[in-house]
Formats: sequence, structure tokens, C-alpha cells
Amino acid sequence: MGYDFIDAVSGMVNRGFHNPPCGTGPVDGGPERRANFDKVLKAMGLL
Repeated sequence: MGYDFIDAVSGMVNRGFHNPPCGTGPVDGGPERRANFDKVLKAMGLL
């Protein structure tokens, strides 16, 4: 599964910028955001 969508959304929420890199480093909590996104998709029966 690709994480382009959740990475872009996380970038917008975290920094107001969707297309990394934007010069401020990695998105805060990236791996945790991806894991939570997977949990939601599984709960919805989409994974």
C-alpha cells in the first residue's frame, strides 16, 4: 500500500504544505500517522 495520500494530508496538517520536502524536515509523527491510517482503513473493512 502506498502512503502518498496520508503523507500529503499529514504535511498539510503539520506544516501547511503537501509536497515534501519543504525545507522543514520530515513530518512530525509520520510513522505513527501511517499506522493510525492503516487502523482506520482496517476498521472500515478497506484493508
